[in-house]
Amino acid sequence: MLSLSLYSLESRLTRSANTVFELVGFLPKLQNLHLDFYCCQLTEVGAKKTSRVVFPFIRTLKLSKLDLGNSIELSCALKMIRRFSSLQNLEITSTKRNASPFPQVEYNTIRLRSVVITSFKGLENEVGFIKYILACSPFLEKIAIYPEYSLTTSDRLTLTMKLLKLHRASLIAEIDFTNVSRYDIDQD
Repeated sequence: MLSLSLYSLESRLTRSANTVFELVGFLPKLQNLHLDFYCCQLTEVGAKKTSRVVFPFIRTLKLSKLDLGNSIELSCALKMIRRFSSLQNLEITSTKRNASPFPQVEYNTIRLRSVVITSFKGLENEVGFIKYILACSPFLEKIAIYPEYSLTTSDRLTLTMKLLKLHRASLIAEIDFTNVSRYDIDQD
């Protein structure tokens, strides 16, 4: 298991998806990876040979304070999901700092079984990300979405209706859009 704050990487290292893959490459038996994107300024760099490497042992990926509205952070997350070939569990705590269009992505099969997204605000990129996960995950059993505490009941209902209309590759996938924010649950 490895928990890493990308902000704490030395400034002489380029903070990119390739850097993450290089670091993980030194830990071939790593099964659980937690990356914290707080105050992280990821850069987009040219493709290196490490960007094509598949990491077969990582089963659980937790991404904290990931800005799904930032195309670079979102692209980094999508690359990790595709490259971690045995990934079954994904947990994302979303944050909002930027807004950019959802990137062009290839819809390849991924092996996710469980997804949890916390602080969901219903932004275009967040919905696009969930659409991608549902379309590419034939083994998905459940996706739990905990909305941002500030969403109104009307907004939650609208988002629930929108999410339930999305195509699913899995015949058994449940979408659990809870009416309570994860923050409310953690406070109890």
